[in-house]
Amino acid sequence: MKNLLLPVFFCAVAFAGCERHAAYDIVARPCTGSASVNYISNRSPLLLSQYAESTVNAKAGKRENICLEQTTRYPFNETVRIVVREANRVTFPLYLRIPEWCAEATAKIIAADGQTSSVTAPAAQYLRIERTWSAGDVVELTLPMHLSLDTWAQNGNSVSLNYGPLTFSLQIDEKYIQKNSAKTTQWDSGWQASADPSQWPSYEISPLSSWNYGLIFDASDLTASFEVIKKTWPADNFPFTVASVPLAVKAKGAKIPGWKIDEHGLCAFVPQSPVPAGEPVEEITLIPMGAARLRISAFPVIR
Repeated sequence: MKNLLLPVFFCAVAFAGCERHAAYDIVARPCTGSASVNYISNRSPLLLSQYAESTVNAKAGKRENICLEQTTRYPFNETVRIVVREANRVTFPLYLRIPEWCAEATAKIIAADGQTSSVTAPAAQYLRIERTWSAGDVVELTLPMHLSLDTWAQNGNSVSLNYGPLTFSLQIDEKYIQKNSAKTTQWDSGWQASADPSQWPSYEISPLSSWNYGLIFDASDLTASFEVIKKTWPADNFPFTVASVPLAVKAKGAKIPGWKIDEHGLCAFVPQSPVPAGEPVEEITLIPMGAARLRISAFPVIR
């Protein structure tokens, strides 16, 4: 995801990426020539650029108060529900971002009085819904997710598997080894004199299961090659771990014995694809990359 207000994704943002982007999920367009979002032009729109659970108070139309509540489990789910919690017949356009990967987006508008209407939108555009909004109005956006592949010609013709906006990694069993944080500090940083490093342990994570797999699939029929598994949403509402992630993909793969850890203790370069078949075919599990700490996301292709 890309922040509309910041053109780059700084390294410091990465530690709170979802929270950072969710904070800017709704943008009000200021009047031309004004840098202040508090000065809203006549019938000024609201633009929903990211999808995450949130409640936003803004001004739209003729600087009138609006409150929108967004309920969703996106990107693990393809539906987004937007409820107007506060609006007294305010006329303005609401823009909804349709991702490039989604070719069949639909939005159902359910008015507070029970009347309904539906619209469709093409990929890689903003869907404009202009109407007079009242408290209790609802927009139900559906972003159907499909399997797709990316091929990395400059990385050995390896491939990555996507489902909707998510890129998948091999599920690898993880071994956590606690380290002395005073010794693992990076060269360009250090501990403050008043800080106690023992209260902030660092961990080395090593694989407990095989990681050197290539994928076996039919590029002309991805649904026959990969099975999407939807699981129960985690009770702690945190889906970004190997154990709790609510989405997985079953795939076929085989080990590549020559693909090993290099002399630096890192994963060696990805073998050039296609890799000749030789090892037994196994069922492997892929999970969204954000839930994995050890990540193989660019896979050699076995033929």
